Amino acid sequence: MRKPIPILISLALAVSCSKSLEPQFQVELPKDGRFRAGASKVDIMPVPYNSDGSCPSGKFCFELPIHYSDELDSPSLPYPAKPADGVSDGCWEWREPGHRQRNSSEIYEGYLDKPDPDPATCREGFVDANRNGQFEALWMGGYDEGRPATSIDTEASIYAKAMVLQQNDEVTAVIGLPFVGFPTLQLAGLRERLAGETNGRIRKENIILYVHHNHSLPDPQGLWGPNLLKNFDIKGPGGVRIGDLLKIEGVLELAFPVGAMNFHNYPYWLWVEDRTADALREALAGMKPAKMRFAERDQPHKEVGCFRKSFQHTDDFRDADGDGIVEAEIDCNEDGVPNTDEDRGILDNGMVDAGVECMTPKDLQEKPVRFLNGDSRMPTVLDFNVYTWQFVSADHPSEVLATFVVWGAHVEAGPGSNTKLTGDYAENVCNFVESKIGGTCLFQIGPQGGLTGPLGNPIPKIDAQGRYVDCDGNSIEGSESSDSPIPLLEGGRSIALVPNFGPDRQGGTNLGRMQSLGRQLAKTSLASVQDQAPMEVKDFDVRAQYALLPMDNPYFYLGGKLEILSGFSLVLRKGMDYSKLTELVYADELPSNNTGSGLVNRSCGPAICIRVAMDLLTLKTVAPDGTVKKAGWLTNPGEVFPEWLVGRAEVEYEYKFKDPTGADKDRKQDLDEMARTGLDPGFPRDLFTTEINPQHYMAIKGLREVAMKDLPEGERYDGFFITAQTQSSLGYQPPYSEFMEAYEGFLDEVFKNVDAIDLILKESGGARKIFHLSENDENFTFKSLLADVKGRYSDVITNYSGPPGMPLRHWGDGSSIAVRGSRRPRRHEQGGGHNLGTHPNVYEETVSLGPRTGVILYNMGHGLLWNGKYGNYYTKDNMPAFNRGDPNTDPEINALSKFNR
Repeated sequence: MRKPIPILISLALAVSCSKSLEPQFQVELPKDGRFRAGASKVDIMPVPYNSDGSCPSGKFCFELPIHYSDELDSPSLPYPAKPADGVSDGCWEWREPGHRQRNSSEIYEGYLDKPDPDPATCREGFVDANRNGQFEALWMGGYDEGRPATSIDTEASIYAKAMVLQQNDEVTAVIGLPFVGFPTLQLAGLRERLAGETNGRIRKENIILYVHHNHSLPDPQGLWGPNLLKNFDIKGPGGVRIGDLLKIEGVLELAFPVGAMNFHNYPYWLWVEDRTADALREALAGMKPAKMRFAERDQPHKEVGCFRKSFQHTDDFRDADGDGIVEAEIDCNEDGVPNTDEDRGILDNGMVDAGVECMTPKDLQEKPVRFLNGDSRMPTVLDFNVYTWQFVSADHPSEVLATFVVWGAHVEAGPGSNTKLTGDYAENVCNFVESKIGGTCLFQIGPQGGLTGPLGNPIPKIDAQGRYVDCDGNSIEGSESSDSPIPLLEGGRSIALVPNFGPDRQGGTNLGRMQSLGRQLAKTSLASVQDQAPMEVKDFDVRAQYALLPMDNPYFYLGGKLEILSGFSLVLRKGMDYSKLTELVYADELPSNNTGSGLVNRSCGPAICIRVAMDLLTLKTVAPDGTVKKAGWLTNPGEVFPEWLVGRAEVEYEYKFKDPTGADKDRKQDLDEMARTGLDPGFPRDLFTTEINPQHYMAIKGLREVAMKDLPEGERYDGFFITAQTQSSLGYQPPYSEFMEAYEGFLDEVFKNVDAIDLILKESGGARKIFHLSENDENFTFKSLLADVKGRYSDVITNYSGPPGMPLRHWGDGSSIAVRGSRRPRRHEQGGGHNLGTHPNVYEETVSLGPRTGVILYNMGHGLLWNGKYGNYYTKDNMPAFNRGDPNTDPEINALSKFNR
């Protein structure tokens, strides 16, 4: 591992290191009409340096931090004596009985060029294994920045995986990587490299790459590297620290910059690229004539009372007094009287959660149980299915070649405090599948936008043989043949659950949850196909379509300008040959925007459009009895929401939940402030509201229904799923109807301090040095950067909230829309509303390209299914967010030679 290098230099390095110009493997693709499949995997787990500073042969090595912690596997400092209860002592704070905890023990709070820790100032250090004076960590992605890896999980390693499907001239390579995201430029380079490895027999357009979005692995994107405020000794005149000047008050209470620095780990990525090429070569060499099984099966879950409805039905909500504020009519105990304390008790406290260690038959009868997966966004929408494609040798059907498992949830059974590199539940799925039936297993996430994931849900404990474990620790004989613990509970057995956190621990790795969740999903996958006869693949087809997504998010623009978001940074800076980046359109270069009157055509937003791909793989199979069935897989380039696949009903309601009693201090402070300031004299003390009154959730016809019901007879699919984070690594895709533009007040506080910030950066070596910026950024200043952002995004980052009931100005184009009686949330000091950060739906908007993204990708998928081109299946008439237009139907953009559909 070497010191990070600026992005433009790294691009040249990636090109020069690529072997795509010299084919490495001669591929033979028989054209005899038979369908073939092959799969392989190659280990890509990095390891810590040896104690003598050496790196094992064939491995990529990283250095370890020295933490003040008793919870991590890395080297740690000795503890001081225990102080009195509630008293801080040195670098330790006693948070709870028997537990000493630094503020965030997994976050590195040392400098990158000072190996020795300093207990006097609580500054941590690192083991300088190669003695170069630089901390060569592997920064982990997905939770907080500044989280260096401390160890590896030897039981759930990580792999570059390849699966090749071929029939006559149709050939596709599916490449699976486990990381949290793709570095965009390196993704393009990897696709070129792999196409070159096959001497062009597999076109780069037919190479499908995906990532698991695993939160417990190295971050190759550079989004979660060291923290500007903690890991750099940046001070100005008089000792003023830059961190004191980079706080953004209001909206999200963030420190600036959001996330970390430009620390892309190119050496590790190039090492992974080499091994990915090895995996593809092995998969091609192992191709055999194949038959197919495919199926889907529910994950185990059982819900009672109102949880059975998942809060998606209009009947649950009423505007009792006609004031336009829709309230939930919740009758969980079904006594005919909604909204009683008993109903809220069941709603808030009765569901079996991830902290419970034992599940009894009585619990099953009395409490809602949603095993494995939950949704912290409203309305709750989940895709409960586990999808499986399995390919077996046509000549020896007992020989499994590849199993492809898809399930929609974040790969984060390991909590944010974990610093052990691990494949998490995704690799545990494949470990179990391969141990039972052989072959190569590939896993990928389905729709997991909306913060769907396992962290808040119970997971049944399962041993290595696949047996459920009871609350006394006994494996239940015979239970390996079942993929659900519910029949055991109904039969009177207790079931042990793997809790989120152990006793007296705030976090940790929790490998047990990863293992049991993986085994459960594997059991469900195998059960879905175990009795199915292999089917011949008579037709194999891959179609692709491209769409343009506008960058409407000022956070993304800012990250690109700071080279934190490498996929955008090149196009937002000048001095490079843009003609090679044909997937991008630049708003400033549109003819109508070059007349001196500013941005007239805002279809591409204030900055750029990004060209992304979506693929539809279709396999038509014939069973031994002659039955014809179609299997379909649609790719999505970001964190697609489940409702775009499974659909949802239209509903309006106000977000409310029970008044916390002190367990949730932040919520209680909000309530206390409302009572103190009198912002809402009629505020009910037993409920909390963000004053989104009501929030409207549009009806969505899921693409699954389109594929399996709406297509003409003979064209319909018998199995259909979507994978997320495939072919790109974009953010979330909230439906436009509930999109909350959480940029209000953005940069206001920081902008007051730009002169002081620039002075501190100058005295510390300059912004270019601090941010690892490119050569052409010698004169970069924060003042010019923030002025650029404020100028381009003035319509969304300034406070444009009006009094209650006033229409909202939308997109700055002079038009106004009314928001169905709602009141725009406002900051506290402005006399009303609440910080948007308290609403469970706000996070995804901050990491989405904008409110048009989800609909554009839905429209593209809809067009692929109907074998047509992009079309407005959700039209501008019911999409206020599209006042800026749709770049995919914009005549001026479609006339550009570089945008060729």
